Amino acid sequence: MACRKRLGILADWGYSIVASRRGYELAKDDGLAPWDLDAPGPVHLHGELPSTMDEARTLAASGCPSGTLVLAMRQSAGRGKSGRAWASPAGGLYASVILRSALPPARAGTLVLETALILSDLMEASGLPRPGFRWPNDLVYGNAKAGGILVELGGSLDRADWYTVGVGLNMEPVRVPGRATSSLADLPGKPPRRARMAAGLAAGLARWARSPDTDPARWSALASGLPRTATAELWDGSKRTVTATGFDTRGGLACTDDLEGIATGESRKLTWQGEPS
Repeated sequence: MACRKRLGILADWGYSIVASRRGYELAKDDGLAPWDLDAPGPVHLHGELPSTMDEARTLAASGCPSGTLVLAMRQSAGRGKSGRAWASPAGGLYASVILRSALPPARAGTLVLETALILSDLMEASGLPRPGFRWPNDLVYGNAKAGGILVELGGSLDRADWYTVGVGLNMEPVRVPGRATSSLADLPGKPPRRARMAAGLAAGLARWARSPDTDPARWSALASGLPRTATAELWDGSKRTVTATGFDTRGGLACTDDLEGIATGESRKLTWQGEPS
């Protein structure tokens, strides 16, 4: 009975264990047990949450340290950009990292770029193809979305008390009606372990947040598909068609027709030429 209970706990943490003639064998080592999570701060692991971002916000407001990592095996109310629902079945990576940094809120968009860079590097290091980055917050293979990034903050216009960076990554196939999706399991090669991705993300972000480098050259690998034309629906209802050439020090799009570009948060919807609207 005790053995069965422990096996049940491991299954809840995402480890696939099967019985064989030799006993029990680990069929898939992609769990999120506490001993596998070598993060730079406290780790809060949950079987299910409405949203890791909501839990991270509560923890950040209570004073938890930078580098704190919040994980859930599944989410019942996961969300993406502009409050859109984010499908969060078991098997994906749903993580939020709490950061305390001198980074001003006006440059919060750089956190999205840095997160995309860290995740892309981790995927490449594991032998997978690097994903594309579709500004403002998507990781894609072709036109199919594999992951999304969300940044929130608490504080004032001149100083953030804390940032929370949320990631939803399709480790296994996820079907979303009306949207093209991809997953790391669809790619050639073996997907990296979720524990390694989560810990690597938290460590990389905590390190960068201590001394933020906002030189756009840092994220040049994310701009490999640019220059490219896009139509932006802006916050005031107006539309602009721009040719994006890269990123700026705020984490926004640098454009050929506007020295200021488009800042993160100014565009309610961005449609890249050649992709479905």
